Amino acid sequence: MSGIDLESAELTAEGLKHDRRYMLIDEHGTFISQRKFPQLARFILKFSENGFNVEFDGEQIEIGFDQISDNKIEVQVWKDRFLATLAIDTVNDWFSDLLGMAVRLVHFGSDSYRVRNRNGHVFRTAFADGYPVLVCNESSLNSLQQTIGDDIAMDRFRPNIVVTGLEAFEELNGNFVIVRNSTSTVMKKCERCAVPTVDQQTGIRTGKEPIKTLTEMYSGTPVFGMNAAFEKAVTIKVGDEMVWDLSDQ
Repeated sequence: MSGIDLESAELTAEGLKHDRRYMLIDEHGTFISQRKFPQLARFILKFSENGFNVEFDGEQIEIGFDQISDNKIEVQVWKDRFLATLAIDTVNDWFSDLLGMAVRLVHFGSDSYRVRNRNGHVFRTAFADGYPVLVCNESSLNSLQQTIGDDIAMDRFRPNIVVTGLEAFEELNGNFVIVRNSTSTVMKKCERCAVPTVDQQTGIRTGKEPIKTLTEMYSGTPVFGMNAAFEKAVTIKVGDEMVWDLSDQ
């Protein structure tokens, strides 16, 4: 689904508040994503007073934060299996009708628990692929656009935080970053899948770029941005200064 531009957000140990806390699953309880279903990008999300407004090709639904059932279900994200809470039937039916397949919306709530381990660093995350926060560099995008000769939008990489002030791809040397007195406990280069080939405005896969160029740049493994997990909850906002450790990993 689409991202939401924010001027400020609460950064928690499991990522930005509300981010990656909702997920669509198939009939087997396995997550679905734009890798296989690029049309998911056409679900446009906006915050409403008590939840989200979701629009898909002119059809709309209001999903309140309280529109979850009492039913728990085991879901699967890659190799991880854990509990999530089902949305009410009317919400699940709306998504299923529009996608033409049986899907259900689940919520990562107080009964959900997922832990990751990276080189001895243990951290929590929600429905994200593996890390709660993705940080991307605006200068890296500008450089990539020039190399490709196309104005690839930043939303294709689906970052949580976009930084300025670094040289192109300088962020890939980062060991940790500090924002608003919260230090990241782990940093890892983000290996990219096929999602950045999807135009986030149309939900259409546009070709092999930017994955083709990133693969050539990094000897067969396309990377863009840095995954991170932060040690404590803080409120961050546009314009905050970030302290970036650029020593070699």
